[in-house]
Amino acid sequence: MKILIVNKTLQVGGAEQQLVKIATYLHGCGHKVSFLLYEKIGDLVNTIEKQNISIYTLPSKNLWNLSRYVRDFIQKGLYESVVSFLPECNLLCVLASLPIKKWRLVTGARSANPNFLRNKRLHLYYYSHIFSDKVISNSETNKKDILYIVPWIKNKIEVVYNIIEPLVPISEDCFVSQTSDKISLAIIANYREVKNLKGLLLALTSMSDKFLQRLTVHWYGSEIDESKRKGIQFIKEKGLERFIYLHGPITNLSSVYQSMDVIGLFSHYEGLPNSICEALMFGKPIICTPVSDLPYILRGSNNIICDSSDFYDIKKALENLLSIDKSNLFKYGKDNKNKYSQLFDEVTIKEQIKNIICG
Repeated sequence: MKILIVNKTLQVGGAEQQLVKIATYLHGCGHKVSFLLYEKIGDLVNTIEKQNISIYTLPSKNLWNLSRYVRDFIQKGLYESVVSFLPECNLLCVLASLPIKKWRLVTGARSANPNFLRNKRLHLYYYSHIFSDKVISNSETNKKDILYIVPWIKNKIEVVYNIIEPLVPISEDCFVSQTSDKISLAIIANYREVKNLKGLLLALTSMSDKFLQRLTVHWYGSEIDESKRKGIQFIKEKGLERFIYLHGPITNLSSVYQSMDVIGLFSHYEGLPNSICEALMFGKPIICTPVSDLPYILRGSNNIICDSSDFYDIKKALENLLSIDKSNLFKYGKDNKNKYSQLFDEVTIKEQIKNIICG
């Protein structure tokens, strides 16, 4: 089957990582997969090109002209299935399919914006799913929000959790370090306001020196807005340079997971966050906010959950983390590894996605 995946770029992000994993799997199953991008940029471009998967780019950014171009591109390429995950790309693919189409259209529903009831643009994106053959949501929370606005797609939408592939063979050696009194905390998230770097920094400034001296934070991600620049300025002003480091994106994620004690996420909202799913896989304790399906996924565990809108609550959560004996953190990590095995069977998820895309 000829399959076209439409996306903005191949910069490292949650949706992009999933699309690359899907493309790789479908390509390995013998399907002819291609990408159509707004711009051929991003750290994942090399990953795709090494597999001899074709990448094409769109000629302009005018939505009407783009939709006509995409329609012609699909028809001339004889594509049988078209896949997109991001809202703008979903709308583009829907417009390209009107008034009638001969290909299968699969769109993704990954945003869990809590302001969806007031956001008219989100309503437009949600309504566009009516014209899809199938809709993939990566959380029950997101599915519930979409069906509240567009109940007519109830029979089209399916929840499929993210593909979480083992990056390296995982042993207990990469659980919490027992050799140091300090805790290393990693956040793997793009620099965007919604990811809440500001809340984390305010929490750090309010911590007592007793706790702060025992914590080192590393943030990894691509710059999407001004969050990183503002964060660097704030860190200098408050003298936090020894306690938090803001890095760029990283493709060798396994090295980060292996070297860090705890994985964190302080977002105001998310779809299903890859970093937390991967933290489970690597047997890492977690400190996070209750976004998406995380309250369900982490239920019955000793992971720490805090309120993203209250930096004082983040501060208390961090101090709670630093008060836990490392032997207990080690045990919490092992429990998370077992939880990953129960919830994220890689083969099952990949086959589920393949069946949706291929029909």
